[in-house]
Amino acid sequence: MTEDSEAGGAPFIKERLYFATLRSKPRSTANTHYFCTDDEFVYENFYADFGPLNLAMLYRYCCKLNKKLKSFTLARKRIVHYTGFDQRNRSNAAVLIGGYAVIYLKKTPEEAYRALTSGSNSSYLPFRDASFGNCTFNLTVLDCLQGIRKALQHGFFDFEMFDVDEYEHYERVENGDLNWIVPGKFLAFSGPHPKTKIENGYPLHAPEAYFPYFRKHNVTTVVRLNKKIYDSKRFTDAGFNHYDLFFLDGSTPSDIITRRFLHICESMDGAIAVHCKAGLGRTGSLIGCYLMKHYRFTAGEAIAWIRVCRPGSVIGPQQNFLEEKQAALWLLGDSQRSQKAKLEERASEAVDSGPVLTQGDKLRALKSRRLPRPATTGALRYQTRTRTSSVSSVLANRGRQGPSSPLKSSKFPASSASAAAKRIGRSPSATASNIRRSVLPLTYCPFLTHLTSCLTHLTSCLTHLTSCLTHLTSCLTHLTSCLTHLTSCLTHLTSCLTHLTSCLTHLTSCLTHLTSCLTHLTSCLTHLTSCLTHLTSCLTHLTSCLTHLTSCLTHLTSCLTHLTSCLTHLTSCLTHLTSCLTHLTSCLTHLTSCLTHLTSCLTHLTSCLTHLTSCLTHLTSCLTHLTSCLTHLTSCLTHLTSCLFLPTSCLTHLTSCLIT
Repeated sequence: MTEDSEAGGAPFIKERLYFATLRSKPRSTANTHYFCTDDEFVYENFYADFGPLNLAMLYRYCCKLNKKLKSFTLARKRIVHYTGFDQRNRSNAAVLIGGYAVIYLKKTPEEAYRALTSGSNSSYLPFRDASFGNCTFNLTVLDCLQGIRKALQHGFFDFEMFDVDEYEHYERVENGDLNWIVPGKFLAFSGPHPKTKIENGYPLHAPEAYFPYFRKHNVTTVVRLNKKIYDSKRFTDAGFNHYDLFFLDGSTPSDIITRRFLHICESMDGAIAVHCKAGLGRTGSLIGCYLMKHYRFTAGEAIAWIRVCRPGSVIGPQQNFLEEKQAALWLLGDSQRSQKAKLEERASEAVDSGPVLTQGDKLRALKSRRLPRPATTGALRYQTRTRTSSVSSVLANRGRQGPSSPLKSSKFPASSASAAAKRIGRSPSATASNIRRSVLPLTYCPFLTHLTSCLTHLTSCLTHLTSCLTHLTSCLTHLTSCLTHLTSCLTHLTSCLTHLTSCLTHLTSCLTHLTSCLTHLTSCLTHLTSCLTHLTSCLTHLTSCLTHLTSCLTHLTSCLTHLTSCLTHLTSCLTHLTSCLTHLTSCLTHLTSCLTHLTSCLTHLTSCLTHLTSCLTHLTSCLTHLTSCLTHLTSCLTHLTSCLFLPTSCLTHLTSCLIT
């Protein structure tokens, strides 16, 4: 026998770590160390379920195996984890060492499973749900390894930081019966009750019992899936969000409930605590939907991971429900992630391209293009009334404010204006000062009115020119931002073209695949035609079967009628049997008293027999004495007889004498 076959033929680390299935318990040798965990890590079943083992047992197994691999005394030995031929123990042991290979040896689930099925190790019994009856969904060892791998990739657990004592403490019913499925996001727990008590040996907890733990771990929302047992205000008054999404125990959620649950989970900050009655079936089903949508778990991976975290979760048709919803939830999740990525990309482009022209900016630009209201009409009316004094004051005001006020109203600094504009802005001031110096002979100036109107018009022109320059500056700024945005768009267009090229390549491969699919479809249609022919014959046979079934149902009806009469007779028999049992009970009581009396009689009989024995002994002695007495009596009788004969002779002699 070679050393590899001695080690079991399933190497995880060559010449170091092996897994084997053995019929009997082996003894460790100088070169090989054997150990078994079948009796150490035992699954606590609900009904017909037998695994997989929970996260705490997987952690303890990994610690145990790491300790053996690092042990100085085992440094030069092969380490063989062996299990027996019990199919349930084999599957659980396979998940333990396979999980170790995925977590610590960085093997893929497929590599670990190939190692498990190599050598003398055959296939493994699939796990089932926590119920009786036929199993409609097989959860394989490979599903479990893939679920552990997917959870590890998304950071759902880290054995370097894992608190196994806390896990085992809160998993117990008396301590809350709660488990984290996704740390910081989903907490599954058993449904609270109106008040904390122990009912039929089973501890029940009020909502208030969970408040400290929920606040410590940032649980902000509670989702109830079962019927209302407690008042939800007890959670909402304490500051928690509470939602009711009821559906029947053991059933599957509707599309509306599934969508609403996913929306709640996606819109709420903090962790979400989910419960039904036991926190297993309905709870696991909806959390599984979230895992499939947002983390792309397969149905098998989701069920496996949830059961590793909280054994017994997802029951009966809920398993098939997750399997049916897998593709739709994947598409929904991919679409949502794609939209989110596009929004983030647009946001980053907006940040890179500088300030974006908003609606307010556009309205402000349009408003700045409007011409200012002319002030000449009022000034002229005022001048007509007041003659020379008003003209001098108007000219003085124009000289002080006219050229400067438009520039002050601009948002851009004065330095942005051109040199020509500055020269134009200075000329009215000079003109006004010259006019002020020659204001004394105003009554003799025939062109003063015309000059005032010209100055007013010139001021309005300057104002309009300033607004045009301001608008031109804003247009240049906007043009710069547009060019920047255009550059980013061109860059994005280049990446899109690259992506389009890859898509076309992929499309070509898809068309090739489609051609093969069409060929396959043609063969499938041919096969379908033959199947339809066979189906026609099956339908004919089914018709005859239905006819036979009708006769069977008629016979069944008569049988049921007979069964009803039999049940009636059975009821009367049971009544009679009850009375018989009552009579039998009284008879047994009487028999007990008789046996007691018989015992006393036997005791008395024993004493009588003893007395009889003594009497018989005395009788024997009496008989002996009687015998002697009889003997003596016989002799006496003989003597008496002789004595009797003597008187006879005497009488005869006397008679003769008398006659004489």
